[in-house]
Amino acid sequence: MRGALGWVIAAVLTFLAVSLAFLSLASLATSPPEVSLTPRPALQGQPLELSLDEAAISELEAAPEQTLTAIVQNTGEEPLTEVSIVAEVFSENTAAPDPRFYREELDLLLPGSEQEVSIEVDLSPPAEDASAFYPQAPRKIVEVRASAEEGGSSTVTAVVSSGNGASS
Repeated sequence: MRGALGWVIAAVLTFLAVSLAFLSLASLATSPPEVSLTPRPALQGQPLELSLDEAAISELEAAPEQTLTAIVQNTGEEPLTEVSIVAEVFSENTAAPDPRFYREELDLLLPGSEQEVSIEVDLSPPAEDASAFYPQAPRKIVEVRASAEEGGSSTVTAVVSSGNGASS
């Protein structure tokens, strides 16, 4: 019985010694630096607004060399520089999106001013024949994004049907 009691006491002392060693090593480890979790102040309204000429959108056809007119407006109190306008045209058929990208840039947009930007886009169907899979050609989705060097941005989306007409 004394032998068993000796083994139990030795096991308990060994467990305590190893636990103490791990705890002391854990306390020596470096902790990550404190990070402030206070939220950044939100922008006081977006100084950049973007819209599409709805009359021009309704006249777009599924053909190359179509003109898309975007209207970019600076509603802020400071001039905006390097305003980038990116148009992405893709099919609503997600299996064959056929994306096409177009980019225009404005060097300066003064406060309270607006400027029309014409973008030549290709709305023609893809080269491969998808009519075997789809009885009607899928519509094109046009997404236009404007962003300024100073941080404002705006996005507008329109859907162009395979025939005439569009919806935004």
